[in-house]
Amino acid sequence: MNKQVQIYSLDTKAFYTDDEQNIQNKIIDLDHLKYLTYGYRKCMFLKDFYDKAKITYSQKTLNKEYKLYKFLDKYTYTFEQYKAEDQSFIQYKEKIKNEYSRYEDNPDVESKNILKKILTKDELKEYYRLKKLFENVKKILKHNVTLKSESFTQQIKDFKEKNKEYQNLETELKELKKELSKRVNTDEKKCRILNEKILNPYRVVSLFESDLTRILDLQIDELTTKLFIVKLKYNETAEKSISNTVLEQLIKNNFIYNENIYTILAATSGQIREEKVIFIEKSLLDKYSKTMMCGLTIEDINNSEEHGCNINKYLSYLALINSATDVIEDFDIDRAIVIDDFETIVEGTVDFIDNKTFEVTRKMGKVPVKHSDGCGWYLKNKDSKKNKNFMIRLPWVKGLLTPADYLTYCKDFNNENYKITDIYDKEWDLKEDNIQYVFSRSQFKMWKYYKDWDTYKEKFQENKCHANYCNEEPNEFENKRFNYQMLQTLTDMTDKEIDEIIKPTVELLTKAYIDRDTMLMLLGADKSSKKKSYLKQALQIYPELINDEHVKDELYDIINSKRKEAKCGKIKLGCTYTFLIPDVLAWMQYSISRNKNPKGLLENNQVFCKLYKNKKELLVNRSPHLYLEHAVRNNVFNEDKENWFCTDGIYTSCHDLISKTLQFDNDGDKSLVISDCTLIDVAKRNMKDVVPLYYEMDKADPEIINNDNIFKSLKMAFKYGNIGKYSNKLTKLWNDEGNKDLDLIKVICALNNFSIDAAKTLIMPKPPREIKDKINTVNDLDLPYFYQFNKDVRKVSPRNNSTVNRLCKKIEEIEIPVKEGSKNEKYNFSSIGKFKSAMLMNNSKIEIRQDIADKYDEINKLKNSYFRDAKSCGLKKEEVSTGIYNQIKRDLYEPFKDEINIIDFVDIIIKHVYKNHRTCKKSFLFNCFGHVIIENLKQNIKKPLDNGYILCSCCGERIKKESNSQKMCKKCSDEKIKERDRKRKAKK
Repeated sequence: MNKQVQIYSLDTKAFYTDDEQNIQNKIIDLDHLKYLTYGYRKCMFLKDFYDKAKITYSQKTLNKEYKLYKFLDKYTYTFEQYKAEDQSFIQYKEKIKNEYSRYEDNPDVESKNILKKILTKDELKEYYRLKKLFENVKKILKHNVTLKSESFTQQIKDFKEKNKEYQNLETELKELKKELSKRVNTDEKKCRILNEKILNPYRVVSLFESDLTRILDLQIDELTTKLFIVKLKYNETAEKSISNTVLEQLIKNNFIYNENIYTILAATSGQIREEKVIFIEKSLLDKYSKTMMCGLTIEDINNSEEHGCNINKYLSYLALINSATDVIEDFDIDRAIVIDDFETIVEGTVDFIDNKTFEVTRKMGKVPVKHSDGCGWYLKNKDSKKNKNFMIRLPWVKGLLTPADYLTYCKDFNNENYKITDIYDKEWDLKEDNIQYVFSRSQFKMWKYYKDWDTYKEKFQENKCHANYCNEEPNEFENKRFNYQMLQTLTDMTDKEIDEIIKPTVELLTKAYIDRDTMLMLLGADKSSKKKSYLKQALQIYPELINDEHVKDELYDIINSKRKEAKCGKIKLGCTYTFLIPDVLAWMQYSISRNKNPKGLLENNQVFCKLYKNKKELLVNRSPHLYLEHAVRNNVFNEDKENWFCTDGIYTSCHDLISKTLQFDNDGDKSLVISDCTLIDVAKRNMKDVVPLYYEMDKADPEIINNDNIFKSLKMAFKYGNIGKYSNKLTKLWNDEGNKDLDLIKVICALNNFSIDAAKTLIMPKPPREIKDKINTVNDLDLPYFYQFNKDVRKVSPRNNSTVNRLCKKIEEIEIPVKEGSKNEKYNFSSIGKFKSAMLMNNSKIEIRQDIADKYDEINKLKNSYFRDAKSCGLKKEEVSTGIYNQIKRDLYEPFKDEINIIDFVDIIIKHVYKNHRTCKKSFLFNCFGHVIIENLKQNIKKPLDNGYILCSCCGERIKKESNSQKMCKKCSDEKIKERDRKRKAKK
């Protein structure tokens, strides 16, 4: 699942006409002028206030109270002068932006000196003066408390209403926006044309190979225009309503590119939250729609007894074909059936939240729990190594599959009766019909639109559909980290307990500077790391590469990042993410033996997880963690149970409300399983008298599927996409050292989950006014001190004694080890070994060709502008990096491919880089040509670490491993013995 195709990701402005774009450019210019006018006036009000305050207050008080805008006393600007300063600053920034890449990777120019190369001495002095001016202005306008006072508010109001220049700007802007809106709405039925000039490499994103890419026969690692992603993008200058209108026209009327018509295809739940949709070439949709939809048509859905479908669910279900998957090669649809879900009533106590009044009431009662929600079976394999949980994707079918030995169950516990009934009331014989896959109703999303399962199977075969899989359970599980959301709810943790749980993190951050294996692990070059980049692969083969200046820089950045993450609660613990699975035996008792109250193998408060077979108690958590959601459970491992629970997932009891505590489904949800005794004890204390939250989610009615309703549904769903606003409120409330308003926390937690669901249901309950008012007061609170290390948040509250803040303080106090014999050097690279750049090459004696070197330098300088442009379009670096580097690789090698082979070409570049740019960043080199470098290393290394050799732990020399305990070469070993003897004699 590492194969990718490239497509363009665009925003709605890519479909503007020339006239619309011209108006948009004028709006941007005027908006900036308005900002300048408004900002200047605010600053002048403050300056007047400051001048008057000097008479009243002492200088000491002024320094304290007005330090942000005291600098204004030095300036006596007219607005025209201020505007001229702004223009000068813009010109300097443009000059720096245009010329920065020329010096960025030049080893002869340190980064701190780049500006000196671009600007003259006087220009640089002026640039820094202007930079300081506008930074201070920005701080004043953003943070100044005085501006919020009544007198200032009135002054600003009067200025807005009475200042003619400002009024004229407002009027002109309104007219331009009105004109743009008018132009955009001129012809609601027009088919817009994609502006080809917009299609630049920095708008290219990567999609993993999927059923969709295979259906359309898209070529791996190549750019296609058969699909486009379109994203709403708006800010102060491009209003949301205009962007919405353009998207509405694209959805209702399609768009044209290169004489082809494109129409909306689908949108995943994640894309809906990010306000994105996928468009496809219409002729391809017409050709392959029955393969994508397993024989269904929109007309079939609209004319069914359901009279349509929940449209956003339809778009999400159709988008399943876009999941990154591999084909299940031997899948036979005739060997699959669909049965009803495993659902029982579980007795227990819950905090019931009314979705109308939002009152919280503790209730003891019977709670319906769908234990198999999103989960199904496949027949347990005789080879135990092949029994793994994995996620399944068929047209309209999704979820998790877990191995189940249902044939043995029928033989030993069901009187050799192999009969089972599907959701259409047809009886099947699990043995005679050779059933290999058993899906549940909750996995078959469009079951209502097929007459029966046989009809689905016929359509599946007729239209050459495929079964696909993804997210298969790994052979080895990585240790994961606890996070601030989970920590912040453990409010009574002692300092001693914090010290205990951060021990592994402190050890990691200490060893990171001196221990080779820790360095490799942090760089992602150890055996446990998955999906290694070419640089990481090279480091694993050739650890001596750590001594390359670029790799050292990478290591510095990673260690600093890990320290920062630890400060915000991401701490290393013995914990693992693994799939959540229902009690499979209880499920078979329910579905095969028709026992509606099955006993199963697990009692209430019990789990089974063989990853922790020696641990009697486990803490089961899940992200996002918003309320008190710590489930401490007894782990009841034994070999008899392992016959039924044969994977590395965590199996939960059907007599337990754990799925309500952790708010999980079984469609592929994972839990963070923790075995740390200290954390388990803390969680037990904090969960005393805490019960699960329970609230009812409404369901949306089906609608006729047409382009009008598709846009209407998407527009509503986009409205509910900002989930973070609720979790941030909860973080503020948990940070309070006083008594927590637990009822308010419970309500906000429910609203968060309603908001997630609203993207599909379009139903968002509205709390009553008094609840709204309480929630709004939370907005005035600052985020906790530690949160500055989680996100780039500047305004945080002072550090208090909340759990995460105390942990943060302890991480800040970790002492960095200093290399022996040095006062400044933090790092010890003596055990790494000597790095030789020739090891990266096939022919180290090759001569540098200046034309190839110049071409490399030219494109290397341009690459950062691609990424900057991508960022300006709202695209993430990881989304576009594959596409950009593929394009760069082509641009680099294409002019020379007829005269030189790729191996010699790469050798020339490596030699050039290490001779002329030794200290520069090498990610560009490895991202483009890492595959060639890896082969060179394998060929050049005569003492491979995976074939009987080790690196000496003292000097880094490669030596033959003579015994399992050997760590050093003979020379270093002898030195160690001598040193030990000297110390022993000295003591005597």
